[in-house]
Amino acid sequence: ICTPHLAIYPISRDTCEYTIDQIQPVCQIAYDPNIFAVQEDSPFNTIEDLVKYAKEHPDEVTIGHTGVGSDDFIAVMKFMEAADVDLNQIAYANGTGEEITALLGGHIDVGVFNSSEFSSYEGLKLLGVMASERVSIIPDTPTFNEQGYDLIMSSDRGFAVPAGTDMDIVNKIADAVEETLNNPEFQQKAADLKLLLNYRGPDEFKAYIENYSLAMQELYNSNPW
Repeated sequence: ICTPHLAIYPISRDTCEYTIDQIQPVCQIAYDPNIFAVQEDSPFNTIEDLVKYAKEHPDEVTIGHTGVGSDDFIAVMKFMEAADVDLNQIAYANGTGEEITALLGGHIDVGVFNSSEFSSYEGLKLLGVMASERVSIIPDTPTFNEQGYDLIMSSDRGFAVPAGTDMDIVNKIADAVEETLNNPEFQQKAADLKLLLNYRGPDEFKAYIENYSLAMQELYNSNPW
């Protein structure tokens, strides 16, 4: 499973055929915080540069993401709410490649991506990462919090089983995953893939998903999409 899709679909799509309470989270294995990127020669060097310009030029700044309901989209929504700015959102339904091409080509001012995606592209600079602390794969990039905006957003990935599954089974799976994540060979492969490991066990991951879903419901209620 991954966020935000797990939580967003039951909230925003009438065609969704599941609810959160039908799922038993087993464990989280990784996270991939969102980043705001611009061209190297962009006049924006910090998040505050972006906010100042956006306040003076409402709806003028174009910002790309990979579509309504994606983690990139949620990052934009949370940012606009926190900074009290209006940005012109451009959705790239064909994915990150299309969005990065648009950013490098100067067709949008800002692109929102995941941290793991950035290191593959030259010609871009990062304004900030939506994590609680700086991220190892982009250590020079300040967090949004460092720049005055208490924003955390990422794609969190893990395992789940149907609700009602025997907890002995749930714990056995979680223990096996945790053992794998602690394996040096696996950790090296994860590092090679820019995969940011972050283990949460059954109880912690379940509480996290429940709180996450409530936060997404509040965001949707305040500005439905």
